[in-house]
Amino acid sequence: MIRKNQEQEGEREQANPLLSAMKEQNERLARRCQSLLSAQEKLQKAFQHEKDSNAAKRRFITRMSHDIRTPLSAIIGYTALASAHAEQPDRVREYLYKLDTASGHLLSLLNEILDVSKVESGRFSLTETPTHLDALLEELTDILDGNMRAKKLDCVFEKDYQHEYVACDPFRLRQMLLNCLSNAMKFTRASGHVHFTVSEKPEKDGKGGIYTFVIEDDGIGMSKDFVAHIFDPFAPKQKGSTGLGMVIVKNLVDMMSGSIHIKSELGEGTRIEITLPLAYRKEEAEIEPDDKEEDGATLSGHILLAEDNGINVEIVLALLEDTKVLVDVAQNGEEAVKHVAEAGENAYDLVLMDIQMPVMDGLEATEKIRALPLAYVSDLPIVAMSANAYEEDRRSAMAIGMNDYLTKPIDLKELFEKLHKYLDKDGYKNIR
Repeated sequence: MIRKNQEQEGEREQANPLLSAMKEQNERLARRCQSLLSAQEKLQKAFQHEKDSNAAKRRFITRMSHDIRTPLSAIIGYTALASAHAEQPDRVREYLYKLDTASGHLLSLLNEILDVSKVESGRFSLTETPTHLDALLEELTDILDGNMRAKKLDCVFEKDYQHEYVACDPFRLRQMLLNCLSNAMKFTRASGHVHFTVSEKPEKDGKGGIYTFVIEDDGIGMSKDFVAHIFDPFAPKQKGSTGLGMVIVKNLVDMMSGSIHIKSELGEGTRIEITLPLAYRKEEAEIEPDDKEEDGATLSGHILLAEDNGINVEIVLALLEDTKVLVDVAQNGEEAVKHVAEAGENAYDLVLMDIQMPVMDGLEATEKIRALPLAYVSDLPIVAMSANAYEEDRRSAMAIGMNDYLTKPIDLKELFEKLHKYLDKDGYKNIR
């Protein structure tokens, strides 16, 4: 009996390690199953997020397609009407005005898409310069004056700051405020009210201040859910708006180390408050004037235009037909190099160089022109022309040896600014 008990005890001792091992293995399997279930849940959530994201992007593309087609249809339609009524100057002028409005809207839309693309790729940058705040705000009122009058809006602009000169990117600050003010006016009913105030709270170090920009309106307002997603480029937007403007505004505010708060109620209106820390600049700081003379009567010189697009060539030639500027045309970079090489010393005063051309692009052509055995080519001003408006494209052009940059579609005012800069006797020759 004693021996039998001892045998049973020995069997239990042998079984215990096995049971322990099995128990431990089961626990490991349970943990593994739980881990797999957790991973599966994460994958399902990621899949659903990707599905929702793709659906939002499809809606965005559909909306953009519609928004682009609207001004494009107007351009095509009014062009056809102008052609059909060519013998009626008054009607043609009216159609041309509407064409200009539609094309301006289309360009603005494409610029917004381009800006959002730059934000998404991290290529959005600021160029800080001394800025006269009074002048910038006056520009805003001038730009919006027509819309204010057309809708009979009661618009009040107030300022309460001591330092008019600050350091910022004036173009981006103007863009930010213009987007907010344009929305306020767009979604405020006729004879409504828009209130815009700018105030300053000096910082303790005396080197700068916190500037607060407030735009208030009594327009149609927005729901809380809409406001919660207003900075998402792929979220649904209000009718009549791409919604990209506020996405750009938010990113600009963040880049300027500021903050933005939006309060709105349906039917009650909207209040947008933007605060930005801006460093002070002295009043005598050199501010680059915004208005340049568009007069071409005083222009003279010899230009080489390197451009493969016949329509662009025709436009530039038409813009210069009332000047004393002589223009030679090259249809690609290789022809441009040949023109400069064969024309000899001091033949050209300026080269307008398209970047993207067949046979040889503008960058390579610029390098080859700079390398020609002619004394003057090292100082020959070469201005890039490109539809690519990214800052890195500009830097690439400058690094390769170009002097300046024009963004397509070419703006008349900007073109004449460059021409005066490089062709006037007291212009480029004094800054070389």
